[in-house]
Amino acid sequence: MKNKEYANYSSSSCNTKEIILSAAKQQFSEQGYLKTTIASIFELIDVPMGVFTYHFKTKDNLVREIHVQFYKQINDLVESNLNVPQDNYFLRHLLNSRIFYKVILENEKNSRFYYEVLYEKSNYRFNSGIVIPKLRKYLEEFNVLITEEEFQSIVLLNAGARREFFLNYFEKKIILPVDDVVNLLEGFIPRMFKIDQNLIDSIILKSMNLTSSLDYSSIKFLV
Repeated sequence: MKNKEYANYSSSSCNTKEIILSAAKQQFSEQGYLKTTIASIFELIDVPMGVFTYHFKTKDNLVREIHVQFYKQINDLVESNLNVPQDNYFLRHLLNSRIFYKVILENEKNSRFYYEVLYEKSNYRFNSGIVIPKLRKYLEEFNVLITEEEFQSIVLLNAGARREFFLNYFEKKIILPVDDVVNLLEGFIPRMFKIDQNLIDSIILKSMNLTSSLDYSSIKFLV
């Protein structure tokens, strides 16, 4: 059944890409990643199915765009509400990451979608273009000198370990509060970069305090 939200679609008045993306988020939320098909998304909307290839090409590209928009929402919120210097890259990334995981892990439907994507594939392919540039900034902020091969190896090791961690987390083999999850995950690469442990811990604590002062209820991963 077509969703009334999209019933008045016309190519001249609506953003086709956003209509498809909104319907996809609704389906992913209700059915999960595995059960959602491109056909089931287009059952919700009065948009010709043939335009999907033009805008997204694949289901994975939909997932990538959802992540991009989600990161942007979080970044805009942090930018507009917290006065964090631009060159405090680790703190800024911690703030974004803490909101990212709270929104996902504290919502059952968001968690299911995130887990199914992770189980079937790897979030690395969706997030690497966003996260890797931020990690490079750590080298600048903390004057870390490593080779490009070392950097790429650490990033890949982190991605693999993170995936295995979350598979165990979602399967209830690891039970931790969300803040502890973020502290462990986001502290990994700075430690691999051999940044001072006390400095890492102090910035992690600051990120927790700052995040607690934010209202991020408007941030949506799916719907």
